[in-house]
This record gives sequence, structure tokens and C-alpha cells, in this order.
Amino acid sequence: HDIQYGDNTGAVYMKGEYTGVIVRYCKFSGISNRGNAHNGAAVFSYETPNVEVHHCTIFSCGAGIYSKRNANLWSPNGWDIHHNVIHDCSDSGVFISVQGAGDSGQHDGHKIYLNLFYNHNIAIYANPFETVGQSTNLSVYQNTFGSGITEPLGARGVTNVRVHSNAFTGSGIKWYTEGPTGSHSNSVAECDYNRYLATGFQVATNRYSSAKTYNSLAALQTA
Repeated sequence: HDIQYGDNTGAVYMKGEYTGVIVRYCKFSGISNRGNAHNGAAVFSYETPNVEVHHCTIFSCGAGIYSKRNANLWSPNGWDIHHNVIHDCSDSGVFISVQGAGDSGQHDGHKIYLNLFYNHNIAIYANPFETVGQSTNLSVYQNTFGSGITEPLGARGVTNVRVHSNAFTGSGIKWYTEGPTGSHSNSVAECDYNRYLATGFQVATNRYSSAKTYNSLAALQTA
């Protein structure tokens, strides 16, 4: 905890195309953003594919797990994130993005499952804003999204998104259907067997517009 503060800082920091890294049975706290620092995370990576993070407890960080840029040389290059408790992160529990503007690495095949999230603004935020590449194959399943979450899942510019068998105790899913170009909008391949204890999942054309709520994928498709 209380790792040095600065931009793009992580307790576990990875940079480079090393595959097969495993982070397990760890406890992280206090890797937060202070002053003008940005992107502090418990687990932070540039271009490191096929990472597995499991059985960790992460709290009071900027982001819990941050894959900022992935490696195009590996396909699929997605991470396995499972059996973690992630809470009270000021940015996101899990953040998937790119480095700066433009195409800086396609994310392909992230799997996020069997985790507990609570007390986040956004629990999982996939925002790979690319101008050339297209991120794909994001699977979110068998997670529990507890109290204190404004948006459990935000997806923007990702194709073949699968979300199933999750429990949402507060707000449901919010899809951002916009993308960096007209052809880079989200593609929802599966959204079934989720339990919404409050609202259903929401769809907005962008993160600033009002969202409509749907209780099933069929309801969205026929809207």
C-alpha cells in the first residue's frame, strides 16, 4: 500500500510483451491518485498480454486493475480476471483502455468472472477508443455487483460483448453504443441470465445522453 504517487503508477507494474504473468493471493490498498497524478492502479500494464489476476483483494485505489494498452502481436491477448474482491476505487474496478489517442493496441478476449465489486463509480469500464483497430470478445459473467456502484459496466467501442449470469443489486448495465467511428460501435452478442434486483440494463448513444432501460436483450432488439 501507499505506493509512490505519479502518473501511470502501479503496485504491480508491467510493460512489454511478456505473456503468462500471474498475480494471485495479493492484497492492495492506497495506490490512489493524489494531486495532479493520474491512472494509479493496483495492477497496471502497458502491452502485457494474457495476464491472470485472481484471488486478490483490492480497495482504495485509483483503479483496481488497469490494462492501458495491449499487444497486437498476440491474439487473443485478453486477461483472465477472476475470484477477486474489488471495492472503493475512485476510477474503476477494472479499466480497459488504450494509450492516448489513436490505435495503440487491440484488446481481444478479456474475461472477467466470479468477482465481487462494490462502491465504485464504474465497476468495469472498457473504453478502447481506437481509430484503426477494433477491440473484441469481452466476456463478463458470474460476477456480483454490490451496493454503491453508479454504473456496473460501461462498454464503448467493443464488438462481441457477452454479459451473462451476473447479479446486479443496484443499477444495471449501461452500454455506450458510440464508437470512435460509425463502424466501431458496440456489438452485444449475449446478455442473458442476469439478475437485476433494481433496474435492468441501460443503453445510451453516448455517455452524456439519457439512457433507456431494458430488462432483456430481446426487448432491446425489438425497440
